[in-house]
Amino acid sequence: MSLIDSLLPRYQFVERHRIAVKAAPDVVWRVLNVIDVKGSGLVRLAIDIRMAPTRGKLGGAPRIFTLQPGKTMFPRLAEHPPQELVLGMAGRFWRPKGGRVEVAPADFAAYSAPGVAKLAFGFRLEPVGAGTLLSTETRVYCPDWASRLPFTVYWIAIRPISGLLRRQILAAVKAESEKA
Repeated sequence: MSLIDSLLPRYQFVERHRIAVKAAPDVVWRVLNVIDVKGSGLVRLAIDIRMAPTRGKLGGAPRIFTLQPGKTMFPRLAEHPPQELVLGMAGRFWRPKGGRVEVAPADFAAYSAPGVAKLAFGFRLEPVGAGTLLSTETRVYCPDWASRLPFTVYWIAIRPISGLLRRQILAAVKAESEKA
């Protein structure tokens, strides 16, 4: 059983992407854990608009996606180096300020509160010949209609940008790993 399966086995929303990398899993793992991904102009603009309510303005510092501990807004829920990493959070993501709910990583799998969605996203590294198949999966579980209905509307709006960002993360990790 994968880590993401143990943390969020039930979900209503999912997005998956993968890429072949010509580098060993330990190299890809190191890059994945230190890389900063700025994303395309479209992704940065969309994230800037999404984050404006929390900052109180548009045009804040460029948003950088990173998995570096202490620099990412997503807590690490579980990891099995160099094979799998899962991050996640609970919240009312459809609200302007995100409605984040603090849940300890140890409590994430069992957490279920009405009106609160759980999001987990992970990265898996599978050895393939001399390289690695790097994949990412995002899952969201909504325990009731009070969370599922507003999240569905939010998902329709955010999914294209979320998917584009995930593909850009994979491409950036591939490029850096293959340079190493």
